[in-house]
Amino acid sequence: MKKLTISVRLAIVGWIFLPMIFAIAFYSYWTIQRSTVTRWASYAGALQAKQHFQERKYRVFLLSEDNRHEFTGESDGPFEVWTWPAYPQMRRFHETEANQTFVDEYNRVIRRMWEKRQSTTSAEPEGGQISSESAPSESSEEVSH
Repeated sequence: MKKLTISVRLAIVGWIFLPMIFAIAFYSYWTIQRSTVTRWASYAGALQAKQHFQERKYRVFLLSEDNRHEFTGESDGPFEVWTWPAYPQMRRFHETEANQTFVDEYNRVIRRMWEKRQSTTSAEPEGGQISSESAPSESSEEVSH
């Protein structure tokens, strides 16, 4: 009779702890995936912003669920507003959150780079004019014509 009660106890303990261990393992896996995906999305957004800035493509992105990447026809200051596909049908591994992270990081980095560029160019004469010392004089233009 004692063997039966020990096996029943082990079965009860197993049925309680096995799901708990599974839940903890699944939660850990899910959290690690989420962290990894959003970190890579942040990195990719920053990298894409730097690339676009170097190519003089001054854009900001908005998430769009129509799976198209296109110009909206609007502008936000010096930036063109473009859509970035969100792919709502792909919800596994926090892809919606990753897309939002990509867009947020892209917009943050490109705006920061624009502001940095504006602050360094504001030290130059207004409108990027050439100083009178380095500009050709009117008399030299007349001679060359």
